[in-house]
Amino acid sequence: MTELNKIIKAKTKEKIILTDYDKLKKDYCLLINGTEVDYAKVISIEIDSIAKVEIRHFNDKKTKIMIVLKNKNRTHNTRS
Repeated sequence: MTELNKIIKAKTKEKIILTDYDKLKKDYCLLINGTEVDYAKVISIEIDSIAKVEIRHFNDKKTKIMIVLKNKNRTHNTRS
């Protein structure tokens, strides 16, 4: 979760800090380039390879943390 917090802090103005993994899995979903992935995938992402991060809050659904990677230097293949 440390890596995800670093990404959120570096790439958004959101003031959220994720501290509880169970709460993270219950209340949030992570998407990289539009594909839902496991939270472990953020470990392999370099902050410089991220084009943008959006956090979308929904009242009746999980909050989406959406990471969009730059085309150059992609560190995650969403098709695997």
